[in-house]
Amino acid sequence: MNTAELPHTAELSVPQIAGRPRSNSIAPRQLTPADVLAQNRAWAAKMERERPGFFEEMAKGQSPEYLWIGCADSRVPPNVVLGLEPGELFVHRNIANCVYSTDLNVLGAIQYSVEVLKVKYILVVGHYGCGGVNAAMSDNDHGTLDNWLLPIKELYENKEPVLAGIKDDKHRAETMVEFNTLKSVESVCRTKSLQNAWKLGQEVKVIGWVYSLDSGTIKDLNVEVSSPADVYKVTSLLAPGVGIDAAYPTTRDSESTLRRPDGKIALVRNDAQERKDLSGPGELGAGAVETANAKGGKRKRSFSEAIQAFINLKF
Repeated sequence: MNTAELPHTAELSVPQIAGRPRSNSIAPRQLTPADVLAQNRAWAAKMERERPGFFEEMAKGQSPEYLWIGCADSRVPPNVVLGLEPGELFVHRNIANCVYSTDLNVLGAIQYSVEVLKVKYILVVGHYGCGGVNAAMSDNDHGTLDNWLLPIKELYENKEPVLAGIKDDKHRAETMVEFNTLKSVESVCRTKSLQNAWKLGQEVKVIGWVYSLDSGTIKDLNVEVSSPADVYKVTSLLAPGVGIDAAYPTTRDSESTLRRPDGKIALVRNDAQERKDLSGPGELGAGAVETANAKGGKRKRSFSEAIQAFINLKF
């Protein structure tokens, strides 16, 4: 799916406050709460004048086709960048567009959007220049925020073999943003809400995108998951040593992902021809707790890695 498939809607502009013209500068306008409230009233009056009954219809209920899971960054307003109107997009945002099994907020948003609103698409959208991802890649102390960033830090360490080969700092950070978005796509797909919906035959696609602050456009990561059998496509991209350009890989020098007749996934490590079975369609099981290192030996996953893998299977 690409952005051209999204429905075109009229631009919803916000009237400017008299004496406070808009500017192309990134510096925020110095608006007081009273100014912002006045803008709201002006916008509401303009909408009602141009489209009588608009808010009366809005009050009757919502039936969006999209759930947006994105970053809380103020420069990425979902409805604005997609050109969608009120009522067309259900939104959940947090720092670095993360989906954790311990976060009841995001799990509740997913459940409500899938089970009640019956959305057709879940858009997991990261953005280049993400402060949360940059913080996770650094060794600086960020206080309480470091607890939230821990899974991203672990993903960063997991992808170190790939990222270390990228010499340009900006390119390396952008690649990490893409990996983090893919991780959230995988996590969404493993939620009970999605698994149950797919089991019942409900059509829901999970899509991974990344927004560019530099251009205002969205990059399609070429990842769409519409069934449990497709989750392994994302999981394979998150394996150590696999680059972001390997979307939907079939074979690799170091590792291949094969589907067995019984529906389970077999992970084949070509360097040692070592086969490890995974616990179910697209799900990482105990057989993956040990991974091959660069010398062909084995290392045990850290306790935190093993716990995170276990948590990811249980929500």
